[in-house]
Amino acid sequence: MDFTNEKKKQSNLGSNLILLGLVILLVIVIFYVIFVHLPYNDHQRELDSIRTSIIEKDKLNYDDYFMEYNRSKTYYIIRVKIKGKKTYLAYNDKKKLVDKYSDEPVSKSVIIADVENRVKETVSEKDIKVGYEDDQFRYIVKYQTDNSLNYLYYTLDGKFVKQYRL
Repeated sequence: MDFTNEKKKQSNLGSNLILLGLVILLVIVIFYVIFVHLPYNDHQRELDSIRTSIIEKDKLNYDDYFMEYNRSKTYYIIRVKIKGKKTYLAYNDKKKLVDKYSDEPVSKSVIIADVENRVKETVSEKDIKVGYEDDQFRYIVKYQTDNSLNYLYYTLDGKFVKQYRL
């Protein structure tokens, strides 16, 4: 019996399995880059371009909040300072100003307290965004439980509007 041949066959089999594993890993990485990472980065660049064009076109004093809000229509929400006052502006998908909110919105802590009282779930400020729906600015609170994805909508003055559970 030749043990040298057996060791070579086992060594080749081990090398082939390692090579196969590396090829599978490479295919997974390429799939992720092409179908997840690149589209995400392209969309982020597009949003940066839209934000920049709105700021430059209207000569706005940007205040570090920009969000794309998609429902039945797409709106771009941007927070700016006008005469030192924080103001939310809503633009449609053609980058035309459709509404502005210059009143002082209720604190997010008030919204958090109402959400926690209403649904008995803990949320944080990062779960709250400003959107634009039904021709009004809204706080949108998004949180997830084990069984569902939940959205609560409030006016910027703190009134509860509606809730969805998906």
